[in-house]
Amino acid sequence: MPQNKHDLELTYDNDSNLIHHYKSPVNFFYAEFDTIANFWGSQFDSVADFRYAKFIKLANFRKGIFCALANFKNAEFYSDVFFTNRTFNSEANFSNVHFMSETKFLLTQFNSSVNFSLAHFDSLSDFANAIFDSCSDFRRAEFNSLANFTGVEFKNSPDFSNVNFKSGANFNKVKFYSDVSFAGAQFDSIVDYRFVRFDSLVDFGNTKFNSDVYFDSTLLPNYLSFQNAQEINNEIDLTNTRINPNYSACNINLINANIDKIRFRYSRFNLYFPKGTGPDIKSNVYEGLLIKLQKEGFTASFEKLDKEYLEFKYLENSGNGDWERIVNWINKHWWGYGYDKELIIRNTLILFCIFLIINFGFFNDMVNKVYRIEQFSYSKKEINFLLDNNTPKIIFIAILYTAFIFFGLKFNRKDIKIKENLTGWRFLFLINFFTQFIVGLICLAYLANFIITT
Repeated sequence: MPQNKHDLELTYDNDSNLIHHYKSPVNFFYAEFDTIANFWGSQFDSVADFRYAKFIKLANFRKGIFCALANFKNAEFYSDVFFTNRTFNSEANFSNVHFMSETKFLLTQFNSSVNFSLAHFDSLSDFANAIFDSCSDFRRAEFNSLANFTGVEFKNSPDFSNVNFKSGANFNKVKFYSDVSFAGAQFDSIVDYRFVRFDSLVDFGNTKFNSDVYFDSTLLPNYLSFQNAQEINNEIDLTNTRINPNYSACNINLINANIDKIRFRYSRFNLYFPKGTGPDIKSNVYEGLLIKLQKEGFTASFEKLDKEYLEFKYLENSGNGDWERIVNWINKHWWGYGYDKELIIRNTLILFCIFLIINFGFFNDMVNKVYRIEQFSYSKKEINFLLDNNTPKIIFIAILYTAFIFFGLKFNRKDIKIKENLTGWRFLFLINFFTQFIVGLICLAYLANFIITT
């Protein structure tokens, strides 16, 4: 009971309800309430100690305020308990509390940290529309009946790790503004994450899903982890989730997860591997997910992931030098690892234009001193005249000249002047000629492949 009678002030609200105002610390340590414990609208200005208290009948804490620590550690509630519309301005401790009947925290405001670790909820526990402004700890709690968190706002890293939900768990329309952990949790019945707003990180590592899980219209977090989540009875369907506008995609960790029981379109995701993950583990995840996507018929998702896997394999093998990196860069940008063959046309035109610019800049040297083509045999004087008086014509001639070399299947060895260009900087002209001829042949081969396969 309160320390002395002067610590308690009794007032009435506008509806003639009796209000208890405790101005000093109150001590209900090991107290036993055999009748209804009515603290409706009460205000506690200092520490309220309800540790090990037993509430045999209804406990009514509706409305009112705890201004300092509210300590209910190891308390036992044998009947219904109501904390509806209650405000906790300081720390609230409900660790190892046993709620044996219905528990209502509807519209409750937790302005500081709250601890429900190891708490037992034997009947309905209703936290609908409550607000948790600070850390909330539910670690190793046990919900033996429906746990209703509909519309709750968690503003700072709630922790549901190793929680046992033996009946339904309703997180519909919950807003998580920071990290949330369900690592090691066990869901024995339906769990509802529809219309949930996740933000930073959601950890389902080692979580057991023994029934249906719903993620319809859920806003995905930046990081989503199913690492070591092997026990998934029914398929988890993420195909109807939504991308968080704060992030370009959701980074998902599937290391040692039951990938065959997780369904999603990879266009909204990127695989995430924690630092230090070995290449063999990464390969297992890539290959397992590729099989899953192919089985589901998600063609675009399969293509995106396969490109990432091919890049990973090139870069993983680049430890002995940069050659694999170069090959990867070419494969990636030349034709998208074989998936974007239309890039061949674009890249061929780019290469052609590069050689055209070079040939145009050194047109007289190329035409008269490196590779002479009869149709384009102009003297230096004629070339200079065309440059001064008919630039379009000389550009057109340069285009045709470059095309003869770049797209020519062969060249006349008699028309190429090799000996004359073996000394000094003129050797660069020979390199330019043979480079564009060989590159042109390669482009033609890829273009032929593109036409045939298309």
